[in-house]
Amino acid sequence: MSGTDTGDVLYGTDVVKVVSVRQKILLTGTCWYELTGLWHLLSAQGHNVYRVPPGYPCARHGWDLIIVALSAEPVAGWGRHLSWIRELRAEMPGEMLVLVP
Repeated sequence: MSGTDTGDVLYGTDVVKVVSVRQKILLTGTCWYELTGLWHLLSAQGHNVYRVPPGYPCARHGWDLIIVALSAEPVAGWGRHLSWIRELRAEMPGEMLVLVP
C-alpha cells in the first residue's frame, strides 16, 4: 500500500520519505552485501552512516534511522532474529527499517 502510514509500520513511499530527511543512520544485520550497498548509497547521499555488527555495543540514542539487513537469511529462518529485533526496538528510539527475504 504505497503511501500508507499505519503507526509503526511504513510502506512504499513512506520509506523513501524517512530516508530522504534523516541524517544519522545505524546499519546492522547479517547480510554483508546489503549492508555494504546501503552504506555506499546512503553515504553518497550525504548521510552519516555507521555500521555495527549484531551483538557489538553502540550508542543507544541519537539515531534517526536504524536499518536491520537480514535479506540473506533463509526465508523460513529469519524469524529467529525477532527477539533481537524487538530488543533493538525497545532500547533504541527512532525509526526502524527491517529488510527481510
